[in-house]
Parts: sequence; C-alpha cells; structure tokens
Amino acid sequence: MAGMQGIGSARIALTGLAILIAAQCCMAATYNVGDSQGWSQNVNYNTWASSHTFQVGDTIVFTYSGSTHSVLLVSQADFTACNVNTPLRTYSTGKDTFTLTNATTYNFICGTLGHCASGMALSVSVTAGTASPSPAPTLSPAPSSSPAPTKTPTAAPEPAPAPAPAPKPIAPSSAPSISPSASSHSPGKAPTPTVNSAPLRPRTAAMVVTVMLCADIALLLLLL
Repeated sequence: MAGMQGIGSARIALTGLAILIAAQCCMAATYNVGDSQGWSQNVNYNTWASSHTFQVGDTIVFTYSGSTHSVLLVSQADFTACNVNTPLRTYSTGKDTFTLTNATTYNFICGTLGHCASGMALSVSVTAGTASPSPAPTLSPAPSSSPAPTKTPTAAPEPAPAPAPAPKPIAPSSAPSISPSASSHSPGKAPTPTVNSAPLRPRTAAMVVTVMLCADIALLLLLL
C-alpha cells in the first residue's frame, strides 16, 4: 500500500513539473533584435531594448550578414570599453538565437573593430517575471471504508391492559310488606301492623353501586 502511494506521489510531482515547464514555454517570447533592421549599424539598440520587457525564458534572435558582423557575449567591463578580445561567447552564423535563462543583464557587442563604438552594442536586462506558477495538484486520500450500520432492535409495545368489567348493578330489595299479625286480636281493636326489618336497605345498595362505579371510573382514568 505504501509503495502504491509513493508511485502516485511521484507521478503527481512529475505532472506538476511538466505543467510548470509547459507554462513557462507558453509564456516565453521571442524578440528579433532591431526588429526588421536586424543586427546592424543603423539601429539605436538602447531605445529598442527599453521598449521591451525581457523575462526569464525569452529568446532574442540576431539576424545579420555573417561576412560583415558577428555577435559577442561580453562582461559589463568589456561592454563599457567595447573590448572584443575577451568575449564570453562568440556567434557568427548570421542568425543566432540566444535564450535568456537567468534574471540578470546580458551584454552583446559586434566583433568587428569599430562597430561597437558606432552603436552595435546591446544590453538586455532580464527579470524573473510576475506570473506565479500554478500549484501542483495534491493527492486526496482515498475514502476509508466504514462498517455498515447495525440496526438496533426496537422493543414491541406492551399491550394495554383490558379494562375491568363494569360491576353488575345490585337489584334493590323489594319494599317491605305489612302483614296482619298472626295473633288473634280482641274484638273492637284494629290489628297492630308489623313492619319488615331493614327499611334502609335500598338506599344502602344504591350507595354501594355508586361507590363501585366511581372506583371503576377512577381505575379507567389511571389506565389512560
């Protein structure tokens, strides 16, 4: 696994480097020294150089007659003195291409005696450029596999208790009956009536029924 990640990181780094190189190549410019007049004695190269902005990666092209002129890359001291004896590089093909690879000042003069003093001297100041390179793409980590969620069993709801059966009403006792006394009564006197005991039994039964109904209603309210 670590080896695969290392290979992926290396590919991303190489891709980013290729993008930077391609971007630099696309932004680079090519300048013909002296424009249509080329590298000759009839051009003010100070004015020409000041009208352009040179950046790292740009290219300048010297076009001239190889039998008459040449191009010498010289130091700042030799440029000031028009010294053609100690050049850093010498070009004489008639169409020489020079790439500005560093942010510095490049000094060029013609190698023919007297031509530098007559104006064939070019100083090019190169800047690093203002365009910032695009950041290299980053590798996002692969999503980690997470276990499938487990279902928590839910308890079945408990059945509601069945309501208690309503009590059956108690039938009230029959009204007391008055029966004549079995004993013989003397002539001329009305017989003395006898009354059944428990004359309050119907009211007591009704109260019991009412209390039981109230108890059932209270039980139902508690269950709800």
